[in-house]
Amino acid sequence: MKTESGFLQALMLLSRAAQIVLQDGVLDGLRGPPLAPSKASILRVLGRRVRQSVNDLASFLGQTKAAASQHVDALARSGLVRKQADLEDRRLVWVLLTPRGKRLLEDLEARQRAALHRALQGIPAKARGQLSRGMRGLAFALLDRAAPETTSCLQCCAFDSAGCVRECDEWRCAYMLRGATARARRAAALEARRGRGSRRR
Repeated sequence: MKTESGFLQALMLLSRAAQIVLQDGVLDGLRGPPLAPSKASILRVLGRRVRQSVNDLASFLGQTKAAASQHVDALARSGLVRKQADLEDRRLVWVLLTPRGKRLLEDLEARQRAALHRALQGIPAKARGQLSRGMRGLAFALLDRAAPETTSCLQCCAFDSAGCVRECDEWRCAYMLRGATARARRAAALEARRGRGSRRR
């Protein structure tokens, strides 16, 4: 039990320290309009994924569509994102970064890298690698104990455009599932429209 208590304490301390230094501290120092963590997450995923629908962003954040829409509207008023109607389906509206949003995101990520670099200076390179692998292993171990029906998003794609870092049958990412379903529906709708067009001819 002592080992588990030590791990839990260390995990809570790391989580809180990361929030104070890499999130709150960095966001407070940004130039421009005040930026809440959820809005910063939207900018980050748009920087990796180029464009997203409001429904995509809601799944990514783990929030309702209404809440995600409010975040997007606030970011649009600040000139950080813009909306663009889909060329094939006018009902679909995409959210994209503006040049101002890209500059703010670059500033945010540069400040986070600098803060993390300063923190890692006192840790040997070999220990850094072990620490990284250990934290990743612990994250996956926690997910392995989650209920198989659990659907959530780890927000992996906000840091890595390659995709979800957690690929297994038991863990399902709500964001990735939503994206796959939406793509399939759009492809089916486009094929149906093409079919109707060919019949008219």
